[in-house]
Amino acid sequence: MRLEMMTAMRKNITIKKKENMENKLQKDLVQAMKEKDAIKLETIREIKTAITYFKAAPNYKGECTDNDILGIIQKVYKQHIETRDAAIQNGRSEMMYKEQNIIEILEEYLPKILPNGDVEVMITNFINENSLNGMQNMKVVMNYIKETIPNQYDNQFAVRCIREKLI
Repeated sequence: MRLEMMTAMRKNITIKKKENMENKLQKDLVQAMKEKDAIKLETIREIKTAITYFKAAPNYKGECTDNDILGIIQKVYKQHIETRDAAIQNGRSEMMYKEQNIIEILEEYLPKILPNGDVEVMITNFINENSLNGMQNMKVVMNYIKETIPNQYDNQFAVRCIREKLI
């Protein structure tokens, strides 16, 4: 009797955990199916396909973290921005609008990108605090940025900025 009560009590207690990205994508996929939102459905399936390819890669370490998924989404995001820009240059307004809708859906999953000025200040402070100079320290600074603000900065800008500061 007592065991049954304890089991029943355990079932009533729910522990709220932070929802991981894969679960969120799955829930959003089901929701898009229910709402018959074709563009959102297509976008989420594209992300899930990219995640599957990531897991099938030979260098896959057996774990797909939220940061890995955010990196995958950023890659898909950049591809769609390039496609949208190409559609604008070629005067294909219908394709441009579709790509813009996909970009807006992808932005829902991405963290806000920090302004380049803030990233530059972080890089400068780290280099000055650690008295770094020379290109041999490029990896050290990049690792610091990746760990401090993962997927929240423009990578090309960060690389340019680090090169300028270390030379």
